[in-house]
Amino acid sequence: MDDRGTSLHILSSLYDTGVAPPNSYANLPVHNAAVTAPSLPPELSDHIVDHLRGDYDALKTCTLTCRAWLPRARFWLFKRISI
Repeated sequence: MDDRGTSLHILSSLYDTGVAPPNSYANLPVHNAAVTAPSLPPELSDHIVDHLRGDYDALKTCTLTCRAWLPRARFWLFKRISI
């Protein structure tokens, strides 16, 4: 076998045994932390939702976008109730 054939044979035998070669992706650390977006100050979030006070479709979308936006969007959605 030439050098290339020997290297392939060694690599395949390592993968067959479950041992990864030293420079493979299997040896990289795994980060399970959730990626979060930076949060806005509540006053700014309220101000953004306040601009949508007449657009009921946009306010409904805001209720599904973020938990922080739900109370203010709900305020504008149910400010006037007709029976």
